[in-house]
Amino acid sequence: GECFLHELALALAPACGSARQSATASVPMDTMGASAASQSSSPQDEEGRRNVAGDAADPFPVGCVVRLCDLQRSELNHHIGCVVEAFSETTGRVGVKLHGAFSEQRRLPATRRRLEPMPIAVRPAKLRRCPLPPPGEKSAFIRGSLPLAPVVALLGERGWGLHDTVAAQVADYFRIVPVVMDEVSVIGSSSSRGDFPVDVALNEREDEWWISAAGSTPNGLGREYLEFSLGSVPRRVLCVGLKIPPMPYGPLSVRDFHVEVLDLEGQWVEAPPGNLRTLDVAEMQEFALIPPLEVQSLRLVFTRNAAAAARDEDDDGGLTVFAADCIGLFQVSFS
Repeated sequence: GECFLHELALALAPACGSARQSATASVPMDTMGASAASQSSSPQDEEGRRNVAGDAADPFPVGCVVRLCDLQRSELNHHIGCVVEAFSETTGRVGVKLHGAFSEQRRLPATRRRLEPMPIAVRPAKLRRCPLPPPGEKSAFIRGSLPLAPVVALLGERGWGLHDTVAAQVADYFRIVPVVMDEVSVIGSSSSRGDFPVDVALNEREDEWWISAAGSTPNGLGREYLEFSLGSVPRRVLCVGLKIPPMPYGPLSVRDFHVEVLDLEGQWVEAPPGNLRTLDVAEMQEFALIPPLEVQSLRLVFTRNAAAAARDEDDDGGLTVFAADCIGLFQVSFS
């Protein structure tokens, strides 16, 4: 019965993972099965750089969702954007508008949108396509597993001999549902200044916010966090979004942060891609998680605020910032 299908799915997972890895080793984009090590110096990225220039088809057509990587302006790395200007033979670049690829901002009527920033010009070698789920797709297959058709072919009537219906039920054990914001809740925080309940971090209002306790980030540096439950079962998370008030209104705004997840020993560990940095903009900023996370809970850990970043980047040392000993934000979202 169901117990047998579950055991069979577990037994097949390693084999499916090996097959999946060999099948996707040279794909020049972010795949659902990407390893945690697939960062700037990985063979996959090097292959991507070689293939982008030589691909006869346009690898980044207008409208496709991309992430930025390997840029000298490191604060832009891992930000998600949408291609809005096609590749130019003159400049060797494509136009990318950052943020709004997943958030509601993109779907608002033009009269209700914020003033959208100008697109930035990026060389194709510094872009990777983001793996958006197909329209209407309510579930995906866990990282490292084969999708439905190969599993049915291997186990079904053309393969091992199970009825195709039974083989499809085995494949269902490899499915995972994407995160749904209606099921996300804030279940903990390192501290709070107490202006509002911590769960306001999930709403869209800009007259409510979460700020850590006074003195929690001396000189703007620390390790404050918000902990989230994604639901009753693990969910897939492709990106995290943060909305902050920009300077000069937001000296306490999160500038540097990272994601943490529980390891097999129940300890919180930093998840790839490591440190993420917000820009000084008012829009919801979206960051790619490579590989996608498949977890039931996670933490966002905030390590430096905007005032500290401005002070650290002040070349002549003439900037003085007072009372920036806590850190905060307007809104968090997951996609």
